[in-house]
Formats: sequence, C-alpha cells, structure tokens
Amino acid sequence: MKMVLGVLAVLCLSGGAGELKMKIPATLYPVPEKRSMDRKTIAAAEAYLKLSPEKLASLVPKEPPAPVLTETAAYSSSYHQGGCPFCGLSGKWFRYDLVNDPDRIYCMQTGKELSEFGSQGSDFFLDYSGRKYARKYYLSPHVKPIRLPGPVKAYPENYLAKERIQSLCGTWSGGVLPSLAKAYYATGDERYAERVIAVLEAFAKVLPSYPWMGHSSMEPQPRSELLAKAAQHDSGYHGWLGPARLAASENNFRTPMEAVYFNNLAHAYMMVEPSKSWNGRRELVRKKLFEEGSLLFRAYGAKQCMGNGIGMYAPVLNSLGIVLQDEYLYGGFLKIMEDFLYNENFHDGISTEGSVAYSGMVGGMWGLFRSSGLAEDPEYLRMNPFLRYAGMTRLRASLVRGGNAPYGDDHPSQYWITKPVPEKTVPGEEFGGFGLSIIRAGAADKRMELFFQHDRVSGHSHDDMLGIQLFYRGIPMLEHYGDTRQTVDLTDKVPDAEKFRALKYPAPFVTEDTRPRGFSLQDMTTGLTKNTLIIDEYWAENGWYAAYRGGQGDRRAPYGNLVARTGRFPEKIFQFVEADGIDMNAKSYQGIRLYKRAFAAVTRPDGTPYLVDFFSVSGGHRHLLLFHSRGREIDSTLTRGRDYRHLEDLPDDTANSFKMNAADIFQPRRVLNNVNLGGDVRGSWRHAWLFDYAAWAPKTVLPLQEMLVEPHVLSIHGFLNRSAKAVRAEGHYPVTIREVFNGRERKYRFQFENAIHYAGLRAQSKQGLSDCYIQCYSFHAEKEKPLFAGVSKIPCDDHVNQYKSAVEILFADGSRDIVVWQPFSEMTAWDGELFLTDARAALIRINSKGKVKYVAVSGGTKLIWRGRTLIGNGSGTLTGRLERLEGDISGDPSRSVLVLTGAENWPEGDVLKGHTVIAAYNRGKRREAYTVERIERQGKLTLVHLANAPFFIDHRGEVRDNMGRGEKLLRGNQFSGTETGKGGELTHYLSGSKVTFPELGLIFTLENVDMRHDSSFRWSLCEPVDLVKAGVKTGMRFQVFPDWKDSIIELMTTTERSFEK
Repeated sequence: MKMVLGVLAVLCLSGGAGELKMKIPATLYPVPEKRSMDRKTIAAAEAYLKLSPEKLASLVPKEPPAPVLTETAAYSSSYHQGGCPFCGLSGKWFRYDLVNDPDRIYCMQTGKELSEFGSQGSDFFLDYSGRKYARKYYLSPHVKPIRLPGPVKAYPENYLAKERIQSLCGTWSGGVLPSLAKAYYATGDERYAERVIAVLEAFAKVLPSYPWMGHSSMEPQPRSELLAKAAQHDSGYHGWLGPARLAASENNFRTPMEAVYFNNLAHAYMMVEPSKSWNGRRELVRKKLFEEGSLLFRAYGAKQCMGNGIGMYAPVLNSLGIVLQDEYLYGGFLKIMEDFLYNENFHDGISTEGSVAYSGMVGGMWGLFRSSGLAEDPEYLRMNPFLRYAGMTRLRASLVRGGNAPYGDDHPSQYWITKPVPEKTVPGEEFGGFGLSIIRAGAADKRMELFFQHDRVSGHSHDDMLGIQLFYRGIPMLEHYGDTRQTVDLTDKVPDAEKFRALKYPAPFVTEDTRPRGFSLQDMTTGLTKNTLIIDEYWAENGWYAAYRGGQGDRRAPYGNLVARTGRFPEKIFQFVEADGIDMNAKSYQGIRLYKRAFAAVTRPDGTPYLVDFFSVSGGHRHLLLFHSRGREIDSTLTRGRDYRHLEDLPDDTANSFKMNAADIFQPRRVLNNVNLGGDVRGSWRHAWLFDYAAWAPKTVLPLQEMLVEPHVLSIHGFLNRSAKAVRAEGHYPVTIREVFNGRERKYRFQFENAIHYAGLRAQSKQGLSDCYIQCYSFHAEKEKPLFAGVSKIPCDDHVNQYKSAVEILFADGSRDIVVWQPFSEMTAWDGELFLTDARAALIRINSKGKVKYVAVSGGTKLIWRGRTLIGNGSGTLTGRLERLEGDISGDPSRSVLVLTGAENWPEGDVLKGHTVIAAYNRGKRREAYTVERIERQGKLTLVHLANAPFFIDHRGEVRDNMGRGEKLLRGNQFSGTETGKGGELTHYLSGSKVTFPELGLIFTLENVDMRHDSSFRWSLCEPVDLVKAGVKTGMRFQVFPDWKDSIIELMTTTERSFEK
C-alpha cells in the first residue's frame, strides 16, 4: 500500500549542536478511499473467524512465559539449535495449533504432549504486577548445566504460553492479529476488527512482562524493576553496548522478540483504529497496553541498538512512537535509522558486522525506511540520499545464477543455481568501503565471477585477507564455507537419520567429530580455507575472539586497501584489480613487508573468460599457498611424498630462526586431514579438479532440469621464482542440507567427510622468503576441450625486481595472449626487449600467424612490440590533489563530491562514468574507493561527482566517559564513546582520521580506537590535550572523518587498441 507523509525529520545544526525537529505522522494506515478486497489477505484470516472474540481473548496468557529453561549457555533462541530438552532429539522442538488444539503443546519428534514427560516439582514467581504464581518443571537429562549448578529445569506451561503469544501476535509473518487486522483493512468487515480489539484488550489487562520470547532464563520482572532501568537510561545514541542495554541484558545477544510482538500489536491497532467495534475500549488499550508496554523500550534504551536485533528493535520505535505520538520513541527510531545505517555500515552499504550477508540487517532497515513513509519524503531523501542504496548491497553482491558467495558468517546454500542463464551480462561491482571487489567477465552463458576480499572489519569476518572465491557458470570452483558453527553429526538422534544415510551424496556424512563446535569449529574462520597465502602458517583461532587477524603483542589487526580497478564499467576485454593488506602480522610476531595480490580477467573472442593471479609476498619464514575444491583431482604435476595425519604434524625446518610467542599464535586444530608433503616444485606446477556440482543438489526435491549443470574442470597453472614443496590435504565440508521425507522438510548443517580436496605449495627458509606466486585459472565443461594449450612464464629484463611478471598463454587455434603485471608504473622490458611497457597491467593478443591483434594497458601510457609503438599516448592514471570534500562533511548530505586541483586533464561529462576513483586519505595510508558518476569543471577546479551517495563522516557518536572509572583508566586525551566496527576492534584503519566535537568547534587527530575489557570503546587522540579542561563532557556528540587534506586522488584508466589488418 502507498503511504504519503509530510516532512518527517530534518537534522539541523545550530552553533554546532544537533537539534532534531520532527513531525510524527498520525498513522501508517489512513482509511483508504477504496478497500482492496484482496483475496489472499481474506483467505489468510478465514481460519481465525472460527474462534469467537471471547475465545481468542481467553487464549492470552495470564502470566509471563518466562522462564522456559534455566540454562541458556548451551541453547540459542532458535528451536533448531541443540536437542529438545524433553526428548533430546534434534530438529524443531514443538508442535502447536492455536485454532484446533489451543490448550496443548506437543513434542515435535515424539508426538507426546509435554505434560506426559512428568513433573519433578514447582517453582514460584512474581508477575508484572507482583502477584505470586506457581510453575511446574521437568528436570531435563538432555541439557548440560553450564551457567547454573544442578539439573536444568524446563517449564512446559511457559512453553505453551510462549507458543500462544507467538501464534496470537505473529512474528515476521502470519499470526492471528496481523492476519485479522490486514483483513479488516482490506475489507472494512467488522468481524475481523471485533477479534483484533478483543485480543488487544486482553493483552492490555494482563500485559506479561519481558521477555515475551521466553527463551532466556530471566525471571519475570515487576514494573518497579522496569521503571528503575528506565531511570538508568542515558541520553541514548545508538551503540552496540550502551549503558542502558548493559544494565538490562542478561546475555549479550538476546533477541528482543518483545519488539517484534509490540510492533505487530501497534500495526494491528492502527489498522483497526477507525473501527466501530471499540465500544469504549480504545483508551484502555492505548494506556494499559501501549503506554505500559513502552516501558520495555524505555528501560532497554529507545535509541540503543539491541545487538543483532536492530531490524526488530527499530520498527517498534517507529510504530509505537506513532501510536503514542511520543517524540522520545519516534526520535529514537530516526536516530537508529541514521546512526545505525551510517555508523554500522560502510559508505558502500555493507554492514560492519563483517560479511555481505549481514547487509540483510541493512536490508531490513532499508525495508523499514521504505514502509515507514520516509522513502516518499523528498526532504528526508535529500538529507539522507545514502538510504536509497543501503538495502541494495546484497542484491548487487549476488551471483548471476542465484545465491550469494559466502563471505564471513554468511549462510551458503546447498545448491544455489536457481536462475536461468541471464540474457544479458551483469556487470561487476566494487564495494570500496567494506573492501570487496567482484569481477565478472565472459559471455552471459560463460560468466566467470571472482569475489576478492580486502576488507576492514572484524565482527562476523574471517581470516580471509586477499582471499578469493571463484565461480564459473554459477558453479563454485573455489569457495568459502560461510557460517559453519552449528554442525550436527549424523547420529540416531537426528530424525530420519536412516533416510539421510541412504541418500547418494558425493561423500559420506560425518557421524562423529570430536572437535569443539560453535565458534571453535575453525574450518570456517581460518585462512586455510580462504584460497589465500598464509605467512609462517599464522592464523587466528577465529575471527571473533582471538587476536583478530593480527598478533596480540601490539594489538593490531590488518585491513585491506584497494590499489587499482579498471575495465569494470563499461566492461572491457581486459579487466584489472589490485589490493594489498596493511599490518598483516603484528611486529611482535614476524611482520610482513609486502602482501599484495592482483588479478587480470580476460575474455577471449568467443566469450570464454580466464583469470591470471599475481600474489606478491615478502616476509616470514614459511609460505603456505592453498586452493581447494570439492572436485576430484584429474591432473597434477604436484608430486606426492610423506603422509601426515594433520597439518600441524608437518616438520618445521625454521624453528631455530625465529621465536614464536605462544600467546600470539592460535592454531586451528585438525582442520586439514591426510596431509601429504610432496617433492620439490621449481619454476612451475599444474593441478586440475573435475567438479560435479549437480551431485550436491537435494535428492528428494530435485532442482528444475535447466538448473542442473554438467561437471566442469578447474585448471590452475602456477609459477614461482623460488622452490617449494607440494602439499595436498583433505578436509570436511560443512553445509546445510535440506531434504523432504514424508512431506516434512528436514534441514541440518551436516559435515561431509573429507569432501574438500586441497592442493598448493609450502615454502620454508631460515633466511626469510619473498616471491611472486602466479596462478592462471581456466574452466571448461567435462565434454569441452581445455581452454589452455600451454602456459609459460616470460622473463623480465629487470632481474632485480622479482615481482614484475608476465605469462604467455597458448590456445588450441595457435593464438596467444601475453598478460603482464608490475607493482608500479615504470618502463620495463621483457624477454630481451620483445616488448616494453610502463603499464601496471597489460594484455597483448597475438593471432596464429604471429600478428598482434589487440592490446590493452591499464595505468600506463606506452606499449612497444618488437620496436613498434602500439600505444604511445595512453591515458594512464589520472591524478589530482583533493581541495575539499562536499557532502555530509560540508553540511550538504545531498551531494557526494571530490573537489580537485591539478586535474585539468580529467575529461568532463560522463566519459569516466562507472570508473573507480581512489582517495588516499590519512597521509596516504588509508585508501577509499568510490564510483564516478560524472565530472564537472568549475574554473581551475575539477568536481568528481560520486555514484550511490557515499558519505564521508565515518562515525557519529557520543562521549560516554571522559574521566575514567574502573577498568577504563583513561588518559587526558582519551575518552570512552560509541562503538565502531569499521576496521575491526584492534585496527589502525581509522588511525590518522580526524575527531571533532562540533559543539566546541574542536578537531583532533585519532591515534587509535580499541575495545576494552568492559566492552566500552576507548578513543585515543594524538594531541597531548586534556579533554576535560577543553570542555568535553559526557553526553557530548563527536564525529570521525578522514584526514583529506592534500590527499592524492587517482583514477586508473585502460587504453585499448585493435589491429584488424
């Protein structure tokens, strides 16, 4: 339905202080001129008309549904994790039917009513009003006591109350109230309104207290406790762990389902508000349900982000703020919309949570942004143009044939080819804030997709710096595993276990994995599984808890910088991307001088793509370069040698050359099995897998025939300057399997035994290592001929710089491609001056007769072939000096503009539209990538207008403490403030940025920001200032933005030339 609202909010700055002016809409559901009479909406409510208003009202629980279980440490709020506390079996726990059997709840796996399991006693509780009542409990032998001593208690009556509330209020879909209210709004039929109002009145009379979800062991809270917590609430700007939330929370990531339920209650109220069936009950509902219910949100911080529940928490502040016309609640919604979307997302729209998947939270906020009416308010859009794009990131990062590449804690699909071959090619993407490059090349029916990670996050991220995933025709040729925490062994505890065992999967199910689960299952987080190179076989135990991608010694974590990107839009035959990792290891460990990876993606004349990978590394004493596939090895020059059980059993020939601090190293245990350390690899190597992806599709419900793909081959031709040992290994493959037995879907995250096959190189040296590892990737269907007929390395005439590289690829028709890369632009000759170029990357295409047919240079101006100048005046890399930024940082968020001097040679108009422009902020250490929309000239100034409305202010926060109490121990130039996820908790990514206190007009330079033991964030400044004396106070706003002064701006171009004759 379309909702048009007036101007809702404008954030005005007066004298440096923020003042929020708002107009709260009267309702989200104005009476429509004509009812829709939608058939599906009417049908969804039909079953509930069987129950009278009085019967529905009687089903509202008289007491709170908490606690349901006295142990929370081993169980999440989901019924799908952990075994049922009553029967111990895995899978969905309960079955409940509010319409046909509202007074009973059954064990899903055994069919028994919960009361049939017996009772071992009763406990007494106080409800919201302080009334005492009893609850019977069952001592569960299936749940291990962790948080509390003694047997774990489960409360059947509370589980029934919880199911009733969920059925009545609905969650994200369905439910009695939402269905009936929508039916009334669609028809105006009072029968629906009568029932909605009866249920709302019943809730108003009893109002069970927090938590409505009932998944935690927290006992019901009387009203006095909620009032006390509301009084503790601070001024309430968004943060992960605000004081109000700490005061209220029992578990760090509790799911605020009361927000979901109250949001549904409020929406139902607004839909039926014009009804004639209220009969004097409207004021009772408004005061006793919504005003009293608002205590829950005042107590837990109306402007706080409730952990991962932001997508649930913000909507209720919107709807409840409208129902009550409450500026505190509605203002909290507006601040969450702004602070969350700006603070917890990079300027490209990907969440700082650490993976593209978590842009789903952003997507939820984006959906709320649209449904709230803000999307149709022109003034709000002018002030917040970024919100137009914030929810589009997941779609932009999707694979062209369906699904998402599982970066970080994403949730990969079992078989994600769900779309036909697109008629047109989908262009690549660049997420220059988060740090993800998506390179797409080839014809629509031969599409290659490279996902290249160079991020700046922690959270749900993994140890995947410069890691890659590679897809061809939608098939995961090189992949990551995503979130694999809650894997299940296939034992008899799993319902339909025998039916699962009978399914013909390519590898057997794991039936007993003795390794720790949860975040300790390191297959998912370790760099071993990221198709990258590990230095000194260093890795964190996992990206969440250990020294996140960096040693604990100096508390640093690495971050990525995009160096160059060309050929993306409009898409060219030759595409180039390069990134490096900063602070890859802590100085207290070993340090890395160079960690850089570049890719050249090339499309052949028939539309077939291939990829060349240049991985330059300097530092460390061991290099481990691993690739993996679920495919079967069909060809390899990697020899075999001695077998070892696990990777950690391999010999170490460098132990005497450097000392490892055990506190700095967290080794994943038993990630790789059946490790084979082979013979020497000198100069070159080759390896190929044949992968039948369709064999991993569901067996009981097959995909459509056109979605099934034939087996494909991935071939890697590799080169190195030094020698290394061949390495092979195997590992379990974790994935969520969905099958249907007897009409019931069974979904479990199983592991498949040694289904992953690893291959690569291991180099060792007591003196230290440096090399440029080159990999050429090609693909073809099993029935097709291989793309490459031969691959060789071309020697560089500069014998000093070992990183300058070129390869020659021979094809079956006798034609050749030469692909070149060098770490910086300078005139360099190859193969006795066969050719010379100053390009960072280049392609020379030669036909079977030895004639050059096509050349392309990226970041260069010249290419000479056999003494003939083929390109003599290329556009190279355009540069300029940043004069200023125009956008949110200048007070006009409707614009995102880089204003340059010395950029007179940048072509005006949309010639550069779609190109990647890179700003070297913070004295060149931090590089931010943007996409060009157009170029404008104003006198001697060049204005680079940026696409997708990126913002420049990295962080908007509030000072929580500038004195230092307890563990905070702050220096004079430090303060505790709103958290950031940008760069990770221990990163130097933001170091050198500017910190301003607008109210005081003060600007300082940020030294670093890190998370303290008490979960606050400590911001440290470079200047030796006393912030207290300077006037900084608790509750004062601060902002963080890049140091843009004198920043160099670069835009690398590609110059092409074809030779038809």
